[in-house]
Amino acid sequence: MEAELLKPLVPQRPLSALAQRVSEYIPQRAAVPRREGGAERALTGFRDVTATISGSLLMEYRDMFGWGGAGGGADIDERKRQLLQHLNSNGKYHTFKEQLKHAVVGVVRERYGNRTGFSDSAHCHAFLSSLYTFLSDQLHVGLHQATSLDNPPETTPTPVDFDLLKHFATEAEDFQDYQLAERHYQERVAGGGHVGQYWYDYGVFCLLIGQLDKAEQCLKEAIALDQKMIPALLLFGMLSAIGERFDEGSEVMELATTSDPSNIIAWCMRGLFYEMQTERVLEEMCYEEAVRVWRGRKERTYLTIGGGREGGGREEDTIRARDSHREGTREEEEERDGEGGEGEREATTGSGPSTTPGEQQDLSPAEASGTDEPTASSKVEVHPEAPPTTEAPPTTSGDEREREDPRSAVFLQTASFLLDVHALKFAEMCLGHVVTSSSSPPPSLYHLLAARLHLHRGHYSQARDCLTSALQTDIQSSWAWSLLGHTHYQLGEFPEAQQAFERCLLLQTPPPNQHSALLHLAHILYNEKKFSQAKEMYLRACRASPSGLTWRGVGVACYKMGELGESETALCEANILNNTDPLTWAYLTLVCLKTGRPVEAEQALKFAVKTGLRTGEEVVEEIRQEMTSHSGDHAHQHIPHLLTQLS
Repeated sequence: MEAELLKPLVPQRPLSALAQRVSEYIPQRAAVPRREGGAERALTGFRDVTATISGSLLMEYRDMFGWGGAGGGADIDERKRQLLQHLNSNGKYHTFKEQLKHAVVGVVRERYGNRTGFSDSAHCHAFLSSLYTFLSDQLHVGLHQATSLDNPPETTPTPVDFDLLKHFATEAEDFQDYQLAERHYQERVAGGGHVGQYWYDYGVFCLLIGQLDKAEQCLKEAIALDQKMIPALLLFGMLSAIGERFDEGSEVMELATTSDPSNIIAWCMRGLFYEMQTERVLEEMCYEEAVRVWRGRKERTYLTIGGGREGGGREEDTIRARDSHREGTREEEEERDGEGGEGEREATTGSGPSTTPGEQQDLSPAEASGTDEPTASSKVEVHPEAPPTTEAPPTTSGDEREREDPRSAVFLQTASFLLDVHALKFAEMCLGHVVTSSSSPPPSLYHLLAARLHLHRGHYSQARDCLTSALQTDIQSSWAWSLLGHTHYQLGEFPEAQQAFERCLLLQTPPPNQHSALLHLAHILYNEKKFSQAKEMYLRACRASPSGLTWRGVGVACYKMGELGESETALCEANILNNTDPLTWAYLTLVCLKTGRPVEAEQALKFAVKTGLRTGEEVVEEIRQEMTSHSGDHAHQHIPHLLTQLS
């Protein structure tokens, strides 16, 4: 007797088919304006120096001999001798020579890639002859530009996509590349320092890496630019409490609650602030006010947390919260859910938070979710009139929602926000209140948040236990499966991590950190030499939230499968999105070597070395092996020399 199911017991989300060609996922864009690279910048500097020196020499000549011309050849030689003697006597000859020497050294290093001496005198002589000819030509070019009456064309600066920079930063945080992430945050602040949201995001990142002083300065800048930014006020008050500046923190917390009296998280965090001072009366007053506001929320809400893992404003994490009432039949509820499922997920973008984190109201424990890293603004937009949707089915029934403890719900909601902004001490206090405020077992969301807390602290075994408890309550929680995959990944349990990631991606509700799950799954498949499957996962990540990392993954996977054309297309796209990645340049070097383009390979390798390619990388050994097949080839003679310059 055999039994066959027509539908899976756990509903699964069908994966859409991928295109056959990588180029179909690359968006149409205008021609990228040509930028000055290292070699061109060095040449420009050489021309500018020669033009400046020639102008100074002309002024010295006119001071000595006036504006009249020389009579004959002998007169010209005499004036030249007198001018050189004058320049040597006043030290200007040495000054001009030093200025020119630095410019020549820059040209040699950037254009020719030579940073060391020559062991062969013949090679050295040939190089000097070639260099002299080249510099003489460039000298005439510089003099022509200096004496030309034509104005040089003005270059329009390329606009900066600040949301894309935020996506790159959070992606770097996923793989704990904090140096790269900080650079992206600094680029946002440098280009949009007048936007308080960018300072706030940088401050949240500083909390992640433990730089509290720098985080406080960033939050001060954010508040100075937007004094009604509730998340910044709350975090600044929290840092004041950590620094035991309670008077200052009390004023900031009071400002946050008076600016938005309906903000649950603001009231709860103010209560935590008083708890640190053992002000029991004020503490309890704030908690009761938070509960009172929570009880007052009866309308259905549609929540959108801005700028999460899906790409910093490109594809936002969405959470739908249903307020199931006892009135009405189950058929009516399902009909409303079906109508809501047709709506598209909205993405919130902007320079500042339009609403505050305290507006996450009336959430069930399993639905009040957030990313496992900070959102771009830690803000929540509330759409009371939005219809329900079938994308995020509630994990608790309406009756369970009615029995939900309001005090626990308030602390769970606040703990989720605090984990988003890496305020671990305050988040732990909230989770402690959840345990002590109710006699019933903790809800599923408590175990998820406790797992996030353990993940932040590196306690991966405890996080795995918490996620196991959460999945016993809700086996269809894609968020729990995703976090479980990250936990196994950190523990080095890659087969278990692969199963967890694949499970979370098949569930109907996508996890909040889907981009991170795709990248980690692709990395696991690549390490297992399943290049075709790894390419598929990277392409899915590219389709949702393209970045230099995702396109580099596609390019490397294609290279391993021998698809050199597809690999070059993907690597070039990765280079457009991030031209400071040494691995992208290194694999472009390999592709150029494989396709018989030694000059382009040499140029790509120069940029790889310049951007920090290290000797221990796998791609370096592949380049060396590829060079063994070209030994004795004059066209490849500079590449081994460049490999010796790796750090």
